Amino acid sequence: ASYRKDSFTSEYAFGPVARLPLLRRENVELFSEASITRTDRGNRGSFGVNLRVGRGRSTFTGSAGGRKGDETKARIGHFASLAATVHRDDVAGAAVDATAGINSDRPNDYAFAQVDARGRRVALSASVLQQFGSTQGLQYGLRLAQGADDSQ
Repeated sequence: ASYRKDSFTSEYAFGPVARLPLLRRENVELFSEASITRTDRGNRGSFGVNLRVGRGRSTFTGSAGGRKGDETKARIGHFASLAATVHRDDVAGAAVDATAGINSDRPNDYAFAQVDARGRRVALSASVLQQFGSTQGLQYGLRLAQGADDSQ
């Protein structure tokens, strides 16, 4: 559930999520998921399957399904995504996760990449996103946080 209010608007979303494991083996997990959400913009529902394969320090994920909301009227929108993440514990004294993937959620199809590095006192995150078939340029983000982290 979430709720956000500022001086102009308020936004909320809440609802149940059901997850059903279909297959679980050593490094492979396949499960189905369904949700129903009530928001300030109307009702929304989704269903799909998710696959997660882990191998060493790498994880590959994929998902596909459909969603329906008040904004889509009579038709069900389809979505799919593929991503890969690589984790390294000690890169110049930091734990690093690098992720890249593609998402298809018509009409918002895009490719993305993100790198997160966490050290003893600093965390750095950099990301890029490029929509397919869009006149918008490359979107990017950079975040630097400083502080004590005793978990390393």
